[in-house]
Amino acid sequence: MSEAKERTRRTPVKVVPERYDPLETCPSKIRSRYERTAAKARLGHASAILKLKCLECVCWEFNEVRKCEIHGCALWAKNRKDLCEEAAAAKGEG
Repeated sequence: MSEAKERTRRTPVKVVPERYDPLETCPSKIRSRYERTAAKARLGHASAILKLKCLECVCWEFNEVRKCEIHGCALWAKNRKDLCEEAAAAKGEG
């Protein structure tokens, strides 16, 4: 393998900017509720980033994410899939 290819293989890809604050617009009263998810988002976890983006869109109201009807949103289909999986898991536990 050439030296250039090997060098690019070892270089980690930064997905999230260094000063990324996913809770920048979150009200301070509920900020602690989403700190764990924000920590995952800072590490580059796509599902956490998507979840926080949906929450930001509905002014940080978790129940409103479930009621979202913006079908043109790129995250809508992904969000529906996640909610269906969570509901199925909850039924299986109970």
